[in-house]
Amino acid sequence: MKKTLSFILAVILVLLSAGTSIAADITLLPKDVAETSKSGVSVSGEKIAGWNEDGYIGFKDVDFTGAKSVRIKARINYMRGDNGEAFGVYIDDPIKGKCLGYIVVNEQREDFTYYGVNI
Repeated sequence: MKKTLSFILAVILVLLSAGTSIAADITLLPKDVAETSKSGVSVSGEKIAGWNEDGYIGFKDVDFTGAKSVRIKARINYMRGDNGEAFGVYIDDPIKGKCLGYIVVNEQREDFTYYGVNI
């Protein structure tokens, strides 16, 4: 079951860095990003920045066989709302694909922290 994985940002401006862990202890890094939205998301070096409403990144050919969770490692130094930010985890298409769940980030931290969702 190989699918295209896309993270679509449901609510605004976070700084995502380091890796994304998916299935069987596979770690995807910013260098593995295959596509980004045209809404300002940028990938450079070891970080992904410029998130805004409807921004997304996509990874190709991610195998979800046996996957039970998806995690992101992020440092959130700005949140626009009091309720935090939410990343939707989609397969096949970042807008019309099947939503596996949402990764909610609801705290500002200066250090990198893992956030995840069970799928």
